[in-house]
Amino acid sequence: MKNSLLNAVEIREHLLSEYRQIPITVDQQVASTNQTAKEQALFGAVHGSVWLAESQTAGRGRLGRSFFSPDQQGIYLSVLLRRRNERQQLLLLTTLAAVAVRRAVAEVCGLETQIKWVNDLYLNDRKLCGILAEGVISPTGELSAAVLGIGLNFSGKQEEYPPELQNVITALYREAAPASRNLLIAAILNQLLLLADQPSLHAAALQEYRAHSWLLGQAITWQENNMTCKGTALDIDPTGGLMIEKENGEQIILRSGEVTVRKQ
Repeated sequence: MKNSLLNAVEIREHLLSEYRQIPITVDQQVASTNQTAKEQALFGAVHGSVWLAESQTAGRGRLGRSFFSPDQQGIYLSVLLRRRNERQQLLLLTTLAAVAVRRAVAEVCGLETQIKWVNDLYLNDRKLCGILAEGVISPTGELSAAVLGIGLNFSGKQEEYPPELQNVITALYREAAPASRNLLIAAILNQLLLLADQPSLHAAALQEYRAHSWLLGQAITWQENNMTCKGTALDIDPTGGLMIEKENGEQIILRSGEVTVRKQ
């Protein structure tokens, strides 16, 4: 099954008026949209610039993992954020992006997803979307901008996935997709750029993140100093950190790493 092709003109038609002039680049294939965005940022690409690809040969997730990016079956998207964002923590940007994607999927597809800290969206207990925030370092060594990469599985049958992913990931649609990738991309960009540009919206976005969290209240494990730790996920702090209560009652905040839901 093939989806309709990505189209910058169609995407722009559905953007809010204040974002209709942002540069949108669509490629058939790239190594990584995030890598392209970071390279172009150093050549002066402006705030809100968007890079899309029908497929990636070296799509990346967190912790150096690869991201499965089959041709015309996903949304592989990177956005360059400047202005205030170079002073914001990348963790908060990842948190806001998760809310933006969740809102867009609900709006366009009518599907409710859950957020797994720090950067994944889940549908029916399987991974649907991954988000990767990366800093852009200027030639003088300063953090000059941020790039937000979003990889979302739009369509694809389970049996078409690599064997190691068949029980891990899912897609919005398994058969013919009733929604348009271009329309969903526009909705994601509208939500994301509004949150990036308007700090007054962050408190409400964090509340939404908490309300749709896949982790809060759950028993979890994580790695700390090469040891497996156990505890309970309590809350999300104002910067996107995960508040945890360890088994000994100590409360900590994780700002990086990965957690796993612990079977009871």
